[in-house]
Amino acid sequence: MSVINASGWPTVEAKAVGIDTGALADAAEFVRQNNSTCFLVAHASGLVCAEHWHCEEGFGGDKSPLAPTFTDDDRSLEDVASAQKSVVSVLVGIAVEKGLLTVTDSVTDLIGPGWSHASSSQESEITVQHLLTMTSGLDHGGRYAEPPGQVWMYNLGPAWHTLKRVLPAVAGKPLNDLLREWLTGPLGMTESQFVERPVVPEGRNAIGASSVYPDGKTFEGFVSSGYDLVRFGQAVCSAVRGEDELGISSDYFQESLKPSTDLNPSYGYLWWLNGQAFSLAPAQKEPNQGPMVPSAPDDMVSALGALGRAVHVIPSRQLVVVRMGGSPSEQVLAGSQFGVTLFDRLQLRTD
Repeated sequence: MSVINASGWPTVEAKAVGIDTGALADAAEFVRQNNSTCFLVAHASGLVCAEHWHCEEGFGGDKSPLAPTFTDDDRSLEDVASAQKSVVSVLVGIAVEKGLLTVTDSVTDLIGPGWSHASSSQESEITVQHLLTMTSGLDHGGRYAEPPGQVWMYNLGPAWHTLKRVLPAVAGKPLNDLLREWLTGPLGMTESQFVERPVVPEGRNAIGASSVYPDGKTFEGFVSSGYDLVRFGQAVCSAVRGEDELGISSDYFQESLKPSTDLNPSYGYLWWLNGQAFSLAPAQKEPNQGPMVPSAPDDMVSALGALGRAVHVIPSRQLVVVRMGGSPSEQVLAGSQFGVTLFDRLQLRTD
């Protein structure tokens, strides 16, 4: 191994970790052609692939909150969109380990009433676990739609974001302070932070979901770099393998990477899970039969965001795959063809 990359990490040959060199090159070229800013493949022993491109296409214009900025060495820093959910899941698990909350706690008990547009009695029944599993019963505007626990609906509004208000409330410190203390500092993620997203006209995003909390403040995005996301993915991978506890409750962590509800077995605690019988994608009512990514190992768990931003963690292979950038030419919802095609080309299954 030799150090040949800006991150200072050792590198390792693809074939040394069981990856076909031709398949990796084919996958990297596919990613490059689809409005990408980076494609990283990392093994526990070092970086296998580290590609960066200066791409400004597919972001919805330079005023989009998801548009990238670039470092002096031309690497992108991007709001990772819904991939931040998995970061928040880990932070909640650390809070559980610290004894600051439990997943069965009522959200209202932790931060007080009025955090949604439901009535006080309705929202009092919603727990931290309901927010983690997309079963709160709140719609995209934060209004009561169904009793909690009865319906799985990938929430694009304020419901799950409320966890980023729960965490500072129970920790007694600002969100970015606890982020640095609990996660990014220990992992060396120096290019990551929560930032308040720009105000969107009328408080609605492109699909009509609310982009603000009930008090009118905008949601926080999680801005990060490809290398920092690899650090995050490697820490999760090590924790799954029992090599590092990540400062997270072990019981919580195990539950977070299991099917959290029969309503959608491909969803854990703000993580997407491969290898399940079926999945429900965002904004879809009919399930997709079979694993989300048939050509990827069954134990893969993923942090997935808009525009195809993703952190894929594969514990059985000790691999992390990160893709950042703009919207590919193919659809990029969770379970999309872009992700399927990427792993078809990577050829990481061994069975």
